[in-house]
Amino acid sequence: TDFEGATARSRGLRLGWVPERPVPIYLAALRERMLELAGEIGDGLVVDLFPVTALPRILAAYRRGAARAGRDAGRDEVVCRFQVAVTDDVPAARNLIRLGFAGYLAQPVYNAYFRWCGFEAEAAAVARAFAAGDRAASAAAMSDAMIDRIAILGTAERCREQLAEFVAAGVTTPVIAPVATS
Repeated sequence: TDFEGATARSRGLRLGWVPERPVPIYLAALRERMLELAGEIGDGLVVDLFPVTALPRILAAYRRGAARAGRDAGRDEVVCRFQVAVTDDVPAARNLIRLGFAGYLAQPVYNAYFRWCGFEAEAAAVARAFAAGDRAASAAAMSDAMIDRIAILGTAERCREQLAEFVAAGVTTPVIAPVATS
């Protein structure tokens, strides 16, 4: 390479080996415009933190972008990271999700994303509490029902069932992100 940018530069970098074919580029995206762009210029999609009921809408936007670029994305890989806790103490696992993700949900881009996914009331309540500086109320505003739809929590059998629902809906590669305190 020989590149000089505003924040990065490279001179003389060479790969140790040359891939036999182009390396696929997967893009992570939220909501229609980002998903359409990912479909238009990417080779696969990375998503997370949504209910299975939002997946048809997610995939439709991604595939619209691919169609605009003249390609069929129906066989593209759809990677989804899942927050998973195999546990008999689901309430404690929900609280870990609240503590870990209320701050994300409070940020404008994620707040709009969660509204788009059907969690209008929770997103509004988290944003209000966060703006008031009440982090505990922000976390509490994430309802059990919401958490149960965006995270995989419960017995091993229940976790397998939930993952299978996402795979049946179109996720091709589930990535497990364990949620635990130890």
